[in-house]
Amino acid sequence: MAQGDLIIFSQFKVDLGLSLHDLNADEIRVAFVDDTITPAANTADPRWGAGGTTNLSTNKGSGGNFPADGEDITNSYVASGADALFDGTTNIAYAKNASNPADSRWAIIYNFADTGKRCIAAVDLGAVADGTAGAVNVTWNASGIFTVS
Repeated sequence: MAQGDLIIFSQFKVDLGLSLHDLNADEIRVAFVDDTITPAANTADPRWGAGGTTNLSTNKGSGGNFPADGEDITNSYVASGADALFDGTTNIAYAKNASNPADSRWAIIYNFADTGKRCIAAVDLGAVADGTAGAVNVTWNASGIFTVS
C-alpha cells in the first residue's frame, strides 16, 4: 500500500446492495485511527462503534483539532458514464496542534447517518502522521473518491 491508496470494504459493497447507504443524502464522515489495526478489504463488518464485528473507532485519534467522530465531507453520488461516482468536495486538513494525536495512520470513511455507523473505506496515510509535529491532511482526487462499476 502507498500513501493515498483507498481500500473499499467488501462489506460496504454488500451493504450498498442492501440499500443500507444513501451516498447522496447520508452524512458521510472521515475520522482517523492509529496503526494498531491495518484495514483490509475483507475486514469483518467494519463499523465506527459497536454493532459490527470490527469496531474501528476503538483506535480513533481525537483531541486538539481532531474531532472524536471525524469530520463531515460534502459528498455526492452521481452517474458518470457507465459507472457511478462517489465524490467528496471537502478535503480534510488539521493544522499542527500540541493536543492532536501523534499516531494517525489511516483515514476511515464511514456513514455517520447510519444507525450502525457502517464503514465504507480506508485511506492509507502512507506512514504514521504526527499531528503534534505538523499538519495532517487528506486531499481527495479531483476525479472523485471512488467509482462503482
